[in-house]
Amino acid sequence: MIPDGTRTNCAQASGLSIAVVPLPGRALNYTPFGIRLVPILVVLSVFTVLFAVIVDVWRQPSPDGGAVCGWGGGRVLSEDF
Repeated sequence: MIPDGTRTNCAQASGLSIAVVPLPGRALNYTPFGIRLVPILVVLSVFTVLFAVIVDVWRQPSPDGGAVCGWGGGRVLSEDF
């Protein structure tokens, strides 16, 4: 049996990949590097590492235990919630 949410997570990951990968390719088309394997791998690697660091920082609890920004970002807004 497939656990609940696995199909949804796979579908979201596939959709996000289909949406994100063409953007750097389109941007690289207008640079001197062009659309080649190495520039695309570098741009996608930087994109992945950048957002991994952002998510890691975002998921760290704040010192006061509350949310840093308006919509919470996965942090507990209050103990009653």
